[in-house]
Amino acid sequence: MRPLKDRQTEKLLNAIRKRSIGRVARNAAIAFVVTATLALAACAPVIESASAPIGAVQATHETGGGQGAGISTEATVTSIIDGDTFHALVNGADVKVRLIGVNCPEVSHPGFSAPAPYEDQGQAATAYTAAWLAQAVDKKVYLVTYPDIAYTDKYGRVLAYVYLDGSKGADADVSASLSASLAADGYAEYMKVQDYPGLGYLKEAADAAKAKGIGLWPSGCFD
Repeated sequence: MRPLKDRQTEKLLNAIRKRSIGRVARNAAIAFVVTATLALAACAPVIESASAPIGAVQATHETGGGQGAGISTEATVTSIIDGDTFHALVNGADVKVRLIGVNCPEVSHPGFSAPAPYEDQGQAATAYTAAWLAQAVDKKVYLVTYPDIAYTDKYGRVLAYVYLDGSKGADADVSASLSASLAADGYAEYMKVQDYPGLGYLKEAADAAKAKGIGLWPSGCFD
């Protein structure tokens, strides 16, 4: 019999496939081993400078060019920290990516202990993100960042919307992002830090999930 974690992750992946976002990569090869979702492998230092956007060293797609213009950059997912944070390689450099607009329950990892009552919820959100990212062909995803607003947070994490399909560049619809999926399915609460495009959609999605009592909302972990 398969381990419980594997069965739960497969159930999550099947649920994600049924959503509209699954159309993007329904037939993608499942490349992740979910038991690595909490891995914090030794890796290169995280890029912390906001003065050199990752898109500046790679072919990019920019929006209109005014304040808040976005940049889309290809990245390869290497490990997952929790539901809203993961490591990725961009042009050979390791970056820690923090999702825009949402907040997931914490999980414990070296140097940090998550609040005991909600460790299980943190694990569930992490498994959800692992299943969503497992749809990525060859682990390739697309980060849309906004250097004119805020490129990194105070911890040096790259703030981004994450997509499976990079064909629309920075003009991708936020509804197709990992942030939107987490919010709509109740695995993340809405969180505003800066005035990024698309936050209104995320708030509505999270509010709807809360009203329906789906995902992690019944546990009280977002209260």
